[in-house]
Amino acid sequence: PVAITAYAFAKDGGGNDVHQLLREKLRPWQRIKPDIALTLVDPRDDPKRANAAGLRSPNEMVIEHKGNGRSEHLPLETFNEQNLINALIRLSRTSSNLVYALDGHGERKLDGIGNHDLGDFGRELRAKGYKFASLNLSIAQDVPRNTAMLIIASPQADLQANEVAKIKTFVE
Repeated sequence: PVAITAYAFAKDGGGNDVHQLLREKLRPWQRIKPDIALTLVDPRDDPKRANAAGLRSPNEMVIEHKGNGRSEHLPLETFNEQNLINALIRLSRTSSNLVYALDGHGERKLDGIGNHDLGDFGRELRAKGYKFASLNLSIAQDVPRNTAMLIIASPQADLQANEVAKIKTFVE
């Protein structure tokens, strides 16, 4: 079950019913997944509840996964289908979410900004809740057991035999 509490002014500056708009946007989600509960709170009417939620802005959703007690904040100005999906994915993920990128052979960087780097892919991984770090297998004992994914992105130099053995062990 998922509980979404939307903290939003009931009416915007133009007199539009923001709460009704949120109900309409989330109704298809509730049809598909009936255990999504929606609560609408005007932070001006219930400031204590809004403060207790730790809001960063007056118009924000707090999405809580009832199964594991984890929650995410989603500002309403960034609320769209993709951002809601990403938040739900991050909340539902219970296994390791650590991604290592092989380093030490001139590989493309997940956080790089050059044309040859994979910065956009790295940003997408982060949006999906993954954390990543570099891994130099010439130094590391082996690929850590909590690794969800090992990325080997176009090494420019050959890997050493002991590095290849460590990767094979990880894959097996």
